[in-house]
Amino acid sequence: MITRILTLLLALLSVQSVMAKDGYSISGTIQNNTSTKLYLAHYYGKGSMIYKDDSTTLTTGTTKYSITNTKRIVGGIFLLIFADKTGQVELLLNNGESFQLDFDKNDILNSSKFTNSPSNVRFKAYQQDLQAFGKQFSALNKSLTTAKTKEDTASINKQSSLLTKQLAEKRMTMAAAQPNEFLSTIFNTQWEPDVDTMTVPFLSDGKTLDSNFKYNYFKTHYWDRVNFQDDRIIFTPLYEKKLEDYFTRVIEPGADAFIPAADKVLKAVDGTKDLMRYSLWWLTKYAESSKVMGMDEGFIYLIENYYMKGKAFWLDSTTLNKYIKRAQEIAPNVIGRVGPDMRIQTIENVAINLSDVTKANDYTILLFYLPTCGHCKKEVPQLDSLVKQLNKKYKVSIFGMCSDSDYDEWAKFIVANQLSKNWHHVKDPMGVSNFRNNYDVWSAPVIYLLDKDGVIVGKRIDHKTIEGVIRGIERKKG
Repeated sequence: MITRILTLLLALLSVQSVMAKDGYSISGTIQNNTSTKLYLAHYYGKGSMIYKDDSTTLTTGTTKYSITNTKRIVGGIFLLIFADKTGQVELLLNNGESFQLDFDKNDILNSSKFTNSPSNVRFKAYQQDLQAFGKQFSALNKSLTTAKTKEDTASINKQSSLLTKQLAEKRMTMAAAQPNEFLSTIFNTQWEPDVDTMTVPFLSDGKTLDSNFKYNYFKTHYWDRVNFQDDRIIFTPLYEKKLEDYFTRVIEPGADAFIPAADKVLKAVDGTKDLMRYSLWWLTKYAESSKVMGMDEGFIYLIENYYMKGKAFWLDSTTLNKYIKRAQEIAPNVIGRVGPDMRIQTIENVAINLSDVTKANDYTILLFYLPTCGHCKKEVPQLDSLVKQLNKKYKVSIFGMCSDSDYDEWAKFIVANQLSKNWHHVKDPMGVSNFRNNYDVWSAPVIYLLDKDGVIVGKRIDHKTIEGVIRGIERKKG
């Protein structure tokens, strides 16, 4: 009896040892091959980024192939790509897997036969369904180009929406049938809340429908089915699109909405390696490069709350310090903070404080420019015209600093453009105000809008947006 138990234990340990092996093994036969090489590649973040992992040489005609490696992988959606770019196979691959794939290169999808990989059998079936849906979508799009009436267009759009819904339902049905498979994780990542058929409730008055109900529900439940603890989804073409859609299409623009939304994602991926790295990198890049006014506050928030707290574990100290330094450069001049004061010389060499100018006006335009800058030559006269219009309703002044030492050209520029009324022309030849660091001035022109208290209410704006910013502030005042 004891001998039998020991035998069973050894057998179990042997099976576990085999299952615990790292790497992968994919082999099979290819018919009608024309390429000399076959690559194994993987996605990372988005569909346009494909990275080669492995390769094997091939002969033409009917050829056997084998791609085997003992290197540990995370897993995800991988691709077999022919070197001559005449075809590819998309498949699921997990660490430690070994299976066979045979196919005819003339009809890869329909001819492919997986052995010892049930999940890829189901993935193939889904790809075939996707191909069929694609043909229907193409036919509808073709019909749309020849539609002659609004009714025809509406009918085609309705059919297209119905097809989209049917495809989403098919994914969810497959996910429910095999909930523990990675394929289900992929389908759940693609899922979005269906709010079209929802009943909109009334507001507390019992009479007015809640016009924001569907939007708020969609935003709240957008991430419900995403498994943020499965690093494999970063090795699919889905995750970045999910991030991009949420932060550009779903949440409101601006730091106030971005910060809690970023927190939600980063807390969800906490403890992972690849998802944390990619999510924090993407969100930082998005905040730093955003053209939305005030988004630099989101960038600073990420640096202070994630980078400076050890969450950017992949960065070396030099790179990390660059991020921190950049945040420190921006921090003094984010929207909502009082702009750093400056005691500075006017063009007539009289000392003046920025804070005195802001107190004397409803709004002060803080302008850093160069008289020789092409963009400045266009922007400054338009700012001057704008301020003359604004002063019919508000008290607005321009605190215009020449950010260069070419003061002769500056004086000529002022005279040529008749920049006298509503202007304070200032300079800082010795750099005592530290304006470059305090206001992040490394190009020209750079324009800020300050209120009566010296609070920055607009940053890196132009003459086209200043009036809109002021109107928005005045509306909030009531």
